[in-house]
Amino acid sequence: MIGMEKLTNNFILENKICTLPFDLIKLKDLCNSLEYEVVTYTQGAEVIRTLHLEQYMILKAFTYVSATLKIIFYTDSLPYGEKLFAIAHELGHITLDHTYHGILGLAPETNIANVQEDEADRFACHLLAPPPVLKRCGITTINQIKSLTMVTGDRAEQIYKYIGEYTGTDNDTQIVKQFNRFILSNAPKRDFAAIILFLLLIGSLIVLVCDDIAVRSERADNRSQIIQYQLSQSAADAIGQEIVYVTKYGAKYHLPGCPHIKDREVKELTVDDAISSGYGPCKTCDPPVV
Repeated sequence: MIGMEKLTNNFILENKICTLPFDLIKLKDLCNSLEYEVVTYTQGAEVIRTLHLEQYMILKAFTYVSATLKIIFYTDSLPYGEKLFAIAHELGHITLDHTYHGILGLAPETNIANVQEDEADRFACHLLAPPPVLKRCGITTINQIKSLTMVTGDRAEQIYKYIGEYTGTDNDTQIVKQFNRFILSNAPKRDFAAIILFLLLIGSLIVLVCDDIAVRSERADNRSQIIQYQLSQSAADAIGQEIVYVTKYGAKYHLPGCPHIKDREVKELTVDDAISSGYGPCKTCDPPVV
């Protein structure tokens, strides 16, 4: 089965398929590029009668090949998604070079015919929903497959099962590269949500760190102010205890050696006591002031 899957990847790469979903027009254009006409049973009724192919109209689709004709016929009344799968199934018979026995894909031996039918189904699953692409897009449910591929009902379940069983090939990377733009535009929303949440968390952390820095800075400023106040208080206390001198009738206090108290009777006081007693500092010797 790995060989079939690799062949399907090669088919996708060679035909430059790079987006989903397939619609009937795209699928018919793809068949036309391989020189196959695609018609409904009603549109091809005359050809079917002429070639006596009526017995195959019990099938959802079949492919007739001759030296002059290459035609894929399909049932008019099929649901849209089933039409896509039926035509993709016939493309599988063509691409995988299946045996021809009245129509493409049949074989005299039932077991060979059954194997070829299974391969064509798997080809259709792979073409309409390339597993490497759907896995990169985060497709994990049947409803997501229906939405992305337009295939519905049992076929969507069949694709879901096929993707679950898919083990990969050595050209998956090329498929992902070819579908890169599609994958980017269909990336899982939860990834974007996670990115946004991550950015919000980073932003919150930055705010918290900034707030913490601001708080620390404010505390440091407060601490510095307290220290400065304490130092100034200590200095004031020290100054307040310095010794100065006053005269009996003077209104100023002086430092030792001041000319205004030379050879005069003086009284020794602390700066605090001198100020509290109403004395002012001498302008000549400039004693300390608290």
